[in-house]
Amino acid sequence: MQFDERLRQIMAGRKVTKNKVSEDCNIGYATITSICDGKTKSPGLDILCKLAQYFNMTVSELIGEKEERYSGKVKELADMAVQLNPTQLESLIFTAKAFLKVYSEMAATALKREKSMEISYT
Repeated sequence: MQFDERLRQIMAGRKVTKNKVSEDCNIGYATITSICDGKTKSPGLDILCKLAQYFNMTVSELIGEKEERYSGKVKELADMAVQLNPTQLESLIFTAKAFLKVYSEMAATALKREKSMEISYT
């Protein structure tokens, strides 16, 4: 099931409108509509956390993922992120993006080094 279908299903089950979710979660109505219409396929972590908290569920439950797809630590972190206030969540996302950028650069450098060593040996 796609996330837009999942969100519409949850909203219907809770009998809440896009407008109500938008107001209560402090998420723009256009954003909620875009997600529900399937135009936004992968909402950001901040949106997912707000929605999960609103519907009183974990991010994993919100997106309909099977529990076994996550390592314990990743699931634990995602579930803890739901408890953060918006400022803390923004800081976490910023830090995670910075970490991934540095990690990607390090991996690319290591790969280049490895390839240059292969050329040297041949």
